[in-house]
Amino acid sequence: MSTRTPITELPPAAATPRRHTLEDILRFVDPVPADEMERFVAAIYAERRASEMHPTAR
Repeated sequence: MSTRTPITELPPAAATPRRHTLEDILRFVDPVPADEMERFVAAIYAERRASEMHPTAR
């Protein structure tokens, strides 16, 4: 059984054969409150700084 979304259930902008702009794609993204986005970005940068201070061997 497939778990893929049938093409008929996709947003109209994603189901057209034309090229998509960033605005077309973002039209279907649920925006988050600014403070939540700031916490998310701060967490990413904190994680990046921590990994630079303590790099792991690859």
